[in-house]
Amino acid sequence: MDAIEAALTSLLEFPGARMAALLGTDGVGVQVVLGESWSQVDPAAVEVELAALAETVQRTCARLEAGAPQEFFLETAQAAFVGTMLDPGYFLALGLEPGADLPRARALLAQARSKIEA
Repeated sequence: MDAIEAALTSLLEFPGARMAALLGTDGVGVQVVLGESWSQVDPAAVEVELAALAETVQRTCARLEAGAPQEFFLETAQAAFVGTMLDPGYFLALGLEPGADLPRARALLAQARSKIEA
């Protein structure tokens, strides 16, 4: 298991985690790991749609001349998604069930980012 897969798998141990992914800001997903609660979800669809979101975040920040994005957050009735910039080309993202501990999830993403960068 490589460092990225290990980091994504460890993120799924977080209570309420549904998925973890490495997303390219070019709209291409790199790797996605689904938790048991999302075993019925198509991993390719998750990868494609969240990579498109990462690309949109990157493009929007560039067009607004707002600087590089540090993080994104999207919440729906059924899930929340938080992503942290790994480097200018990639986001590390975590999908959560509603009501999950967002501050702790952000801290875990930062820890996972540090492990991948090391």
